[in-house]
Amino acid sequence: RVAGIEAFRRSACRAAASLFEDAILACGRRPETDETMREMCDLRLHAVRALIPIGQFSRIHEHLGAAERLAAALDDPPRIGRVANFLSRYFWVVGDTGRARAAGEQALAVAAKLNDPLLAAMARYSIGIVCHATGDYGTAIEALSHNVAAWRCAAGDHTGPDDVDVPRSIVEDL
Repeated sequence: RVAGIEAFRRSACRAAASLFEDAILACGRRPETDETMREMCDLRLHAVRALIPIGQFSRIHEHLGAAERLAAALDDPPRIGRVANFLSRYFWVVGDTGRARAAGEQALAVAAKLNDPLLAAMARYSIGIVCHATGDYGTAIEALSHNVAAWRCAAGDHTGPDDVDVPRSIVEDL
């Protein structure tokens, strides 16, 4: 895992993907516990990040499907939300806008349940780009404008909507 992260940071995406997939195989030989399943889910999302720049869509889909099943089996809302957001972006890239929007809305619902402003911002971005691509400009503007307001609020510019509450630490995480 550590070697994969380092390879990804150096933009060695093929090497990073291979290292993450090796770690997935190694993890799969361990007893199946909740901890092992969490690690497998996270490794699969790392692999997805490495595979996106090299356009390995069938492998991306395989990893996202496995990560989705793991997150659901764990009943782990933060992982379910992250996987849904990744699925939204994946489906948008491959042109399945209906599933992209549904996955984005699932991620946003999880974010609201968890009160997770970072996941909410990522989900709104996913929804916004899908709605823009499908001509639903009103929803796209609403989703993306909320993110702009959240950024302004986080940066200390409180000219956005009153209901936006984004901690300054979110800006540092992005």
